Amino acid sequence: MAFADDLRTKAERIEELALEKLIEENETNATVPEWVSEKEGALSYITGRFMWFAERDPADFDSVLDELVGARDLLTSEVPGGMDAVNTQVSSWYGTAADNFEENYLNGFQPRLANQVGVVEELIAAASILRDMVERSHENILGVADGTIAKLEEYDPDAGNGVNWSMTLTVVGALLSVAAAPFSGGTSLALAFAGGVAGVASQSVPEEAQVAGSSVAEILGSMHGAIQNVQEAMAAVEEDVATELEEDVEMVSAQVAAAYDKGSSQLVSPRPVLADQQSGTYPDFRPEP
Repeated sequence: MAFADDLRTKAERIEELALEKLIEENETNATVPEWVSEKEGALSYITGRFMWFAERDPADFDSVLDELVGARDLLTSEVPGGMDAVNTQVSSWYGTAADNFEENYLNGFQPRLANQVGVVEELIAAASILRDMVERSHENILGVADGTIAKLEEYDPDAGNGVNWSMTLTVVGALLSVAAAPFSGGTSLALAFAGGVAGVASQSVPEEAQVAGSSVAEILGSMHGAIQNVQEAMAAVEEDVATELEEDVEMVSAQVAAAYDKGSSQLVSPRPVLADQQSGTYPDFRPEP
């Protein structure tokens, strides 16, 4: 069963069980149709509370990841081959212009290419973390639904509290999901995820979800707290990823700007001076006779 259908089925079951237990708690009012109808309407929001999680699908990140992986593969396979061909063609050329082309462009190309690969892998890491976060949130919210159902099913208004339900949230673990994926770029740039593990520094992140209570109202209140904990954990992951990427944007922007400052960028190769000259302008750029 698809996630959304499964989640909706569980949420609707929670509404049914909550109404049944409310009727058991209020046997006198249970005989009044208007009271039952009012309570049923009051519980109808529960499904919507759970279905918020169905608005996001891990598969939404697949096309982005495919494009990023394709870009990385292009940079690591076809681009180096093309530059090797250029090196071969000009290796026997000499003169001032040839020397400048080699020193200012060719010699710095491979380190800059490695940094470009690092930036792409940075984006792959960020998208992978967010995809994993959504997937984990689906697992966690299904757990909350199952726990609420179990708690309501065993709840007996005449017997007291009963057994509480709890689970460890795994959403924040998405931040560690790229730790084992080594970066192939060998980048010299200070990329946020390039070392592997990202963390939620200075954030208080819920690590557990619990459903408990000795009445329907308490159980549902506890359920809402558990749902909120999952949402807060998701927000913490997204905030952390956004913060790291904002730092990357500043760094990349600075490197792009530096490309216009005598080729001082570690990321963007300077435009060769020869590219702006007419044929024959540099007679000293010629093949060895």
